[in-house]
Amino acid sequence: MRNRLLYFLFIFSLLFAQHSMAQKCATTEVEQLHNIHHPEWQASRSRFEKKLQEHIQTKKFRQQRTVGGPALYTIPVVVHVVHNVSNGSIGGKNIPTQQILDQIAVLNEDYRRLNADTNNTPALYKPVAEDVQIAFCLAVRDPNGDPTNGIRRVYDSKPSFNAYDFNDEVYLKGLSYWPSDQYLNIWVCDLAAG
Repeated sequence: MRNRLLYFLFIFSLLFAQHSMAQKCATTEVEQLHNIHHPEWQASRSRFEKKLQEHIQTKKFRQQRTVGGPALYTIPVVVHVVHNVSNGSIGGKNIPTQQILDQIAVLNEDYRRLNADTNNTPALYKPVAEDVQIAFCLAVRDPNGDPTNGIRRVYDSKPSFNAYDFNDEVYLKGLSYWPSDQYLNIWVCDLAAG
């Protein structure tokens, strides 16, 4: 009986530990909410996906004609670090530049298929897993043409944001946003449990 109780407690603690892990990214859930509350967004996304597929096909055609291999497509990135560190010092929610650079490097490894675990690709995806010839780099010019390091540090007294609250999304983007037809906008902030 004691062994069963210990076994049950062990299993329960594992389940509890997994359940209580903080979610780092809410993209999928937010996208599902967008689809429900904003059906026009899905139509816009479908148009974007279609244009992207056309671009990919055009790129593949050009690659077949290009001597020396395909060209690398570089996407300028702006990282908006939204924090509530009133004195602006680096640390806590105002993450250091090196952490941002490290994550951009990981993003590039993933998109270029240069990550160390490529041999762990499930068999189902191996036929389509490839270097997509996309690289991400921090922007060197802001929308006005002025030099930048691609990192915007924005102070706001709000302690956290709810990824599932559209008002928070609008508020967050109102704090700092660059034109999405020129930059990939990435926001780094504290997400509250939703």
